[in-house]
Amino acid sequence: MDLAFFMHKITAFFNQHHPAHTNPIAYLRVISIISILVFFILYIFRPFDWAFIADAQLFIAALVSSGATFLGLLLLYLWFWLFPHFFDEKNWSLGKELLLIIYQFTVVSAFIWLARHFFGHYWGLPQRSYAFTWWTVCITGIIPYLLATSVKHIFHFRKYIRQAILINNNLPNNDVTLSGELYLTKSFDSLRIVGFLFMEAHGNYVTVHCIEGVGNQLKQHNIRCTLAQVETNNKENLILFRCHRAFIINLNSILQVDGNAAGYQLTLHPDLPQVPVSRSYANEFKERLASNFCHSSQISAKYP
Repeated sequence: MDLAFFMHKITAFFNQHHPAHTNPIAYLRVISIISILVFFILYIFRPFDWAFIADAQLFIAALVSSGATFLGLLLLYLWFWLFPHFFDEKNWSLGKELLLIIYQFTVVSAFIWLARHFFGHYWGLPQRSYAFTWWTVCITGIIPYLLATSVKHIFHFRKYIRQAILINNNLPNNDVTLSGELYLTKSFDSLRIVGFLFMEAHGNYVTVHCIEGVGNQLKQHNIRCTLAQVETNNKENLILFRCHRAFIINLNSILQVDGNAAGYQLTLHPDLPQVPVSRSYANEFKERLASNFCHSSQISAKYP
């Protein structure tokens, strides 16, 4: 039991959503920063056996190595093109990101190892094993990688903070009360939920959060179905929006939008945790709000 619980936690950790590299311009910016930083580290600090390179050859050696780094990272564009579904941001996870980091260091090490093999004798560098090259690349490259990643996250953080402010100033009027139905499965009874807020996926179940009864009390219902089923059964209900692979929200229940590096965080009720809008859904989220597709603030739900 404890082992199963531990494995579940590990699996959930690696399966959690992580921003993907779907923007080619942003990725090009990141790998350019990494390559430039690698050049300056090699040229200024001369780590490991780079201290043996003559000053006359140092600039060229650092330039070739940083160029090899850039080409190794640039190769990822090929995989983006060949396997678009695998790299889709909606399917991207922390586990995939960690595997990608290992892959990038491995490929860059191969490119630099080849550069040393063909040009090392001109620089006065002995040919090293690939294992040694991989280790030195990891040690030398971790700082440029972290700095470039930090710059990227700061850029996205500032971008989504600015956009969240604009969205908050133009949130749709959710005082209007209209009617509608939320079908969770094909077989359902007449139980009614008023004031639907959002639902969250937990495997083959969804947890529906809503407001019910006298005093608008918060309620939740655990129902055996999936978010994909909910989307299929409610294609015409434009008040519903899939904002994350684990969440569907009532667009007309949004109280506040906050921004962070991963996208947006939505407040739908003061006593409930915020709901994330991942970057892969961010543009559609803004379009749906801007188009004023929110046409109902109260939904009834029927479920088995």
